[in-house]
Amino acid sequence: MFLLHAVCKNSLIQEIRQASRVVGFNLLRFDYLVLERYGKLGAITGKTVDMMKICEAQLGFRPGLGDLAYATLGEKKGANGLLAIQLFREGRIKELEQYCTHDVEITRKLFEFGRDNGFVCIEQRGEKTRVPVRW
Repeated sequence: MFLLHAVCKNSLIQEIRQASRVVGFNLLRFDYLVLERYGKLGAITGKTVDMMKICEAQLGFRPGLGDLAYATLGEKKGANGLLAIQLFREGRIKELEQYCTHDVEITRKLFEFGRDNGFVCIEQRGEKTRVPVRW
């Protein structure tokens, strides 16, 4: 896990608190739990768009960001989240930064696609399935 410098972590938490909307993938079950260790986030769940949670409600299972991105956008996710831990432990911070930046970009594109089209896609049993979303 990242050991954030006090100024950076406080600044990030402050930005999250002040944002009108916070968008991400698996924020509620992962990112927010990590950030809570550095400070209270306050009542932000009401303004959070957790794309995984929304898709899970439609599908009945927790889809992966990579699966949704590939079926919807034709773009592959760099790797799975375990790579981030490995890169951090090995001190490969620049590669970790690139991995995270790519994930954020894929998340943004998937959000925009769903917002603009009212659905994202996932492949199930060899067929592309539309997942209705409203975010």
